[in-house]
Amino acid sequence: MKKATPSEGKRIPVIPRFVYLLFLLLALILVLVLDTINRDNGGTSLFSLSSNEQKKGLSSQEELQEIIFKSLYLHGITVHNIQQYKDRNNILHLKVDFPYSKYSLLEHKLEEKLKEENSSLLKKIEQQAEGKNFYLWEVEAKDGQNLVILFSCAKERSETFERGKAPARGLKRTKVAFIIDDMGYSLEDLKKIISLKKPVTVSILPSSPYAKETALIAHENGLEVMLHLPLESVNSKNNKNRGGYILSGMSTEEIQRTLEESLQIPYIKGVNNHQGSKITTDETLMRIILEPLKKRNLYFIDSLTTSSSIAFRLAQEMGIRSARRYIFLDSTVNEEYIERMMEDLFVKAQQRNNMVVICHPFQETMQVLKEKVHSVEENNLELVFASQIVR
Repeated sequence: MKKATPSEGKRIPVIPRFVYLLFLLLALILVLVLDTINRDNGGTSLFSLSSNEQKKGLSSQEELQEIIFKSLYLHGITVHNIQQYKDRNNILHLKVDFPYSKYSLLEHKLEEKLKEENSSLLKKIEQQAEGKNFYLWEVEAKDGQNLVILFSCAKERSETFERGKAPARGLKRTKVAFIIDDMGYSLEDLKKIISLKKPVTVSILPSSPYAKETALIAHENGLEVMLHLPLESVNSKNNKNRGGYILSGMSTEEIQRTLEESLQIPYIKGVNNHQGSKITTDETLMRIILEPLKKRNLYFIDSLTTSSSIAFRLAQEMGIRSARRYIFLDSTVNEEYIERMMEDLFVKAQQRNNMVVICHPFQETMQVLKEKVHSVEENNLELVFASQIVR
């Protein structure tokens, strides 16, 4: 008897193997996506480690960073709005840009979350500007590691003063540039400088705890930013690099690397030396320092911490826009002394074309500036940024 065979037109189609693999792959992707969404919403994850297991490999600073990032994400703030870096003390700094209207919503929620995680809010400083409000938080993690957050909250922008505008009338005025050194340790000091509403140049120490935050806030408030570069003095110990100092015993590569690290502060227009009575008398070392400044088109101000300094002369020879300090306003920290120096400035400036004045954010100095700086124009002087006085 002949076996029945299926007709050729009724063959069962064979599904290619790659189709099965494609369906499996799509199913796996779907499961992973759903698993990720569930984990982000606080649920348990099938394929990832539990949150406790994940945290075992993280430092408390990294855990804290993760908590902050999640809180920001819930308020619609993505990684594109966050900048981060670690300073020389391994402290993590975050800068978060977002609209001013979102800050009040975020502030309370984030504070509550930090308390839940046994983290301490050590400091909270507000700095209001015309175009932005800044809120600096210093947070301590469980193990004592610190983390600094600068919330930069944009609002309608307008200028705090007309930058570098020449006097509308009267005689030609002597240009005077006030440089305030040693900045970066206190945003309260910066607030006092901003409140003067004058074109003042702030010079920031690279190893200071709020170096970049100071630069950002100063720039947003219409001030000029300089690097206050630490150089070895005759009394310095030269056996190690402390706080970003450039030392005479360094190789060319070490000097260039230290300088490059210091120049990471944003919005720098120029450089002046912090101390440096040993380095600024050495032409070889100063040439190594000045060459990168020339390439970056940065100006240089010789703080003239020693009368033997060759830094200004060398900068001029190298074609670098430069100037040198004429008066130290507060070499003696006493209000009466500082007032006398201001009066001396008013007299001596009449015989000069321009003048660089260096001072510091001492309480006594800021009080005298608050009282006297507005009378500068009355003495036929024009306040300008340091960049407007170099030649």
